[in-house]
Amino acid sequence: PSPPAKVFRSPWRVVKERGATIAQTPDCLAARRGTATGVANLSLAGDWTDPDLPATIEAALVSGRRAARRIVTQSP
Repeated sequence: PSPPAKVFRSPWRVVKERGATIAQTPDCLAARRGTATGVANLSLAGDWTDPDLPATIEAALVSGRRAARRIVTQSP
């Protein structure tokens, strides 16, 4: 006979949160702004800005990089 199969139990689990992102309606998308503020050395960043992605952690990362790049490239 074959030995019994080993059961692998992962210490992690996937959690799906249906309300984790904002609604991607035209009105919501129109309200999302870019990183520019009009104030020197001040940029916005976050998943709620407009990095051309849905409001996710990836959007927050892209937005943060854009905001940092904007500040670094501004003239003093």
